[in-house]
Amino acid sequence: MSTKKKLLQAAAGTAAAASGSSINDVESLFHTFVYDGSGLGQTINANLNLGNDTEEKVSVLLTGNNTSDSGPNSLTTSVSGVTVDTSTKKFGTGSLRFDGSATLSVDDESILLGYRDFTIEYWLRIDSLATLKGIMNIGNPSDYTDYSVGMYFTTSGEIGVQARNSPNNSGGRSANTAASTIAANTWYHIALVRQDTDLTLYVDGTSKATINLYDNCFGFKQLELGTHWGTSGGDDYRFTGYIDDFRLSRKAVYTGNFTAPSSAHSTSFTSTTGDGGLVWIKARNKTDGHSLIDTVRGADYELIPNDAGAQSGVSQKNYSFNSNGLQMYTADGQVNNSSYQHVAWSFLKKEKFMDIISYSGNGGSSANEQAVSHNLGVKPALVIIKRTDASGDWWVLTDKIDGSNDYGKLNEQNAFANTSNNAPSSTAFNVGGVLNTNGGSYIAYLFAHHFSASDDTQTSLVGKTFTDENSNIDSSYPLSKINNGTLDTSNSDMAYTSGVLDVSWDMGSATVVNTYYIAPQSQSGTVYNQVQGFTAYGSNDNSNWTSIQTVTGMSNTDYYAGKYSRFKFTNTTAYRYYRLETDHSGASISELNVGVAPSTDELQSGFGENGDTPMIKVGWYQGGGSSGDSQQIDIGMKPQWLLIKNVYNTTDWHIFDMMRIWRKPVGQSGDSHSIKTNTNVSEAGIARIYPTSEGFGFEQETNTQVNAGGDNRFLYMAIRFPMKQPTSSREVFSISDLKGYEPFFSANHKVDMALAKQAGATASWRNYARIFGEKYLPLEADSPEGAASEAGFDFMHGHIDQNYGGTQSHSWMWKAAEGFFNEISWTGSGAVRTLKHHLNKTPEMIWVRGRSLTEDWTCYFAALGNTKYLQINGTGAAGNSGTGGGQANLWNNTTPTDTVFTVGTHGRVNTSGEKYVAYAFTSLDGVAKCGSYTGTGSTINVDCGFSNGAKYVFIRNAYHGGAWLQWDSTRGISTANNDPYLTLNTTSAQSTDAGARDIGPYSSGFSVTGTDSDINTNGNTYVFYAIAEP
Repeated sequence: MSTKKKLLQAAAGTAAAASGSSINDVESLFHTFVYDGSGLGQTINANLNLGNDTEEKVSVLLTGNNTSDSGPNSLTTSVSGVTVDTSTKKFGTGSLRFDGSATLSVDDESILLGYRDFTIEYWLRIDSLATLKGIMNIGNPSDYTDYSVGMYFTTSGEIGVQARNSPNNSGGRSANTAASTIAANTWYHIALVRQDTDLTLYVDGTSKATINLYDNCFGFKQLELGTHWGTSGGDDYRFTGYIDDFRLSRKAVYTGNFTAPSSAHSTSFTSTTGDGGLVWIKARNKTDGHSLIDTVRGADYELIPNDAGAQSGVSQKNYSFNSNGLQMYTADGQVNNSSYQHVAWSFLKKEKFMDIISYSGNGGSSANEQAVSHNLGVKPALVIIKRTDASGDWWVLTDKIDGSNDYGKLNEQNAFANTSNNAPSSTAFNVGGVLNTNGGSYIAYLFAHHFSASDDTQTSLVGKTFTDENSNIDSSYPLSKINNGTLDTSNSDMAYTSGVLDVSWDMGSATVVNTYYIAPQSQSGTVYNQVQGFTAYGSNDNSNWTSIQTVTGMSNTDYYAGKYSRFKFTNTTAYRYYRLETDHSGASISELNVGVAPSTDELQSGFGENGDTPMIKVGWYQGGGSSGDSQQIDIGMKPQWLLIKNVYNTTDWHIFDMMRIWRKPVGQSGDSHSIKTNTNVSEAGIARIYPTSEGFGFEQETNTQVNAGGDNRFLYMAIRFPMKQPTSSREVFSISDLKGYEPFFSANHKVDMALAKQAGATASWRNYARIFGEKYLPLEADSPEGAASEAGFDFMHGHIDQNYGGTQSHSWMWKAAEGFFNEISWTGSGAVRTLKHHLNKTPEMIWVRGRSLTEDWTCYFAALGNTKYLQINGTGAAGNSGTGGGQANLWNNTTPTDTVFTVGTHGRVNTSGEKYVAYAFTSLDGVAKCGSYTGTGSTINVDCGFSNGAKYVFIRNAYHGGAWLQWDSTRGISTANNDPYLTLNTTSAQSTDAGARDIGPYSSGFSVTGTDSDINTNGNTYVFYAIAEP
């Protein structure tokens, strides 16, 4: 890391600390949620603090002292036959008595569980186990129902739980504790906890049964105590006994075994205030309008971004904001039809990220604008304004296209045009004309732009005269003179009468690296056909120019706004003067921008560990207009969400996001899933767009909508890819067998990469990755990627391949996260290059594979150094990857850093034009460990720093060759010395070797108990990768 970068980070970190910012990851600012409509209740689990709540998130609390709700909302209870018994109780002055016909129910939106985590807990005492009886149910009170959850006990003393996700109990999943878990006339603490996709039943604090739910949406808001099946079962299912201290909380109170409460729950609650924000919803596979709800206008009012109409009242949809996001109770097809899929994008209202402002127009003209105050804290880069009390377009204002203030319309295809509004500031934005009608009500959504260290800020020289050598363009870098060129400032263009423009910067004796550019650019479709090329010169003495770079090969059909418009060079010798020499006879240049690296203040996004992590970007790019991967847009971060519009042409607005498919591979029907803001149509393929480690690119794409060539500029707004560092492996790694319901392979998190295998059969390994969509790579072979037309990652918890399954199929699934794992893609150049990995920690293991080549998997392992490699689909010893021999120049003899890794020129990692994927892994305390050990021929305890042993392990003999052996606790890591293992480098079914190839449990890692040469020959070096049991 350069000295300059460290200083900037230190300064930014100090500023962030001073401002009190505690948000280190974009997951606390923005969220994409994909869901199937339920037609009932629904929760948008954004994990964003949008609305007011209580810290305890309690919906219902029945103390047993009476039949009333003692929770924070004092909900109305409906009581039928339930009494308070003061003689038999667990806590307080009494408990609720159920006589075999009694029920107590509560009907309220706060009971809606949806997809969220929850805890239902109570003390239970039954009179008899003579017949099966219900205890409680959240569902339809009148019949068997879908989307419900309930509990019961059996005659053998089991406690049971059932979760239904389809009508008439079809598709329901249930689990019972062991027999004799409970007995009559004894108090037991019962807790039912949903955490992610697991529904766990605890009795007296000990886990007794678990159901894997995937994404069950519990869609009802009716709680009933005293029965499980609703009134359709009549008294047959109503129990006789007592319930005390019943509490329903909208969070996972318990995440492991616990000590049952020794006193009644408190009836005091701590209120929390939401930050506010907006939720934008669209049906994905249905022609229907968008829906936008925000906390400033309130949950009873909806706007439709594809429609110019006024806001409408939607109280019938029962929207409400809470500390987790948004919930609704509606069958409305626009947001929750049970036959359709939907997506919801949630934005947190937060200083330096996004602000929402309502204002009233005062009738001021463009010459007498109204300045509307805001709380964004920085100059907004993009402002969306809508009149709410009457029909009116969705206006989009930005100065990021050409430096002037421009506008477009979110609900129309129109090209952008210039507006006379004054530029916004860090405290106000200016409105006039139709955005300031006297008495009109308006809502404005303001979005920030965060600089990266690699960005440059622009200052236009158009229309400026320089008669004083001390005139300043930027206070940090005074412009000392411009000569050898005549500036015509009589109009908006600068016409050159000679071939040289000198720009001189007073750098003093500075030696740090700074980036500048001088960028002549065309505007509004003007074609400049006289340009043949240009040369940049630099010198500490303007009488002795030194050529820095010459750009040639421009034909007379090229534009200045095309490929060469943002010419950029970096001075490494602190040149004090710069000169741009062009062949521009007859050309009229409408823009001339001078740029410098962002200042320390500009780099302070206020987010991230050091306060300088960019979370949102607004800018423009020039269309490439060519097939292949020549067009890749560098924005300084990997995006998860993109809004794109061709600003010079009549085209649609497009939204892409990571939770839907970024792109479908070449050769398959359909492209990346775009949702258009200006229409109500279903999502559709519009372009093969894909994320890179520093931006996004286009695969074989010349689409006018997103990548037209010529003088086409495209406005974009991008939000950073989530990379929150985990505290537990549960957040980022899962193992699943094949389920009988989508997504077939279920995880506790979104999945970014997976390895799937039929463990019980001879079958290929399949490597899936979100980054390359509906294709897979065989792990044990050198074959190119294959099509998996039914594969997908558009699930909140898991992934799918409908054409893959079989004997004991399993999937091992990773989520990208800082300090743990990330996926990186690039197009080979044939030249040594560095690639950003965004782990914020040095990777210790990297897998690399060319996707369409017949080529091997190549693995870098830190324990072996930067001149060695291992072949994942082979058994050979570590090979020489140095620049002088073996598989020459894989890593360019360069050790990865906490920001980048290097690939050399070998075809395995960098063939020109080939697409590559890399998986970067590293150790994280208590979560994962990359390491090595030396074999002894006897038991070895490998300390990984874990607390509960290892969940997943693979081992490879480094220097003597051998199989890649994999174990996991789902299939067994035990003391039995016969646990099944799989070989990553073969198609073989899982096997046991009577202890020869066996590992065992060890509290801080794992034990190597076998003596086979693949894991434990005396003196041999072995590398391993392990993930902790959570």
